[in-house]
Amino acid sequence: FIGLALRGQKIGFEKITKMIDELVASLKQEQADDDDKKEYCTQQFDLTEDKTKALERSIADLETVIEEAKEG
Repeated sequence: FIGLALRGQKIGFEKITKMIDELVASLKQEQADDDDKKEYCTQQFDLTEDKTKALERSIADLETVIEEAKEG
């Protein structure tokens, strides 16, 4: 078997080569999909973080108003 390969004769690796090429193409597509999902998730995290900060500021402002109302 190895002797045939060393002499340059075909030994039926065409199917295996085709399968590997298909697998590589599939993995490249999966990586592209994963990259798109990562970008979307990063955007969502940033949006959520911005909303959280805005709500925290709003809570702090309301707490200040409540304290001023208690004192006044």
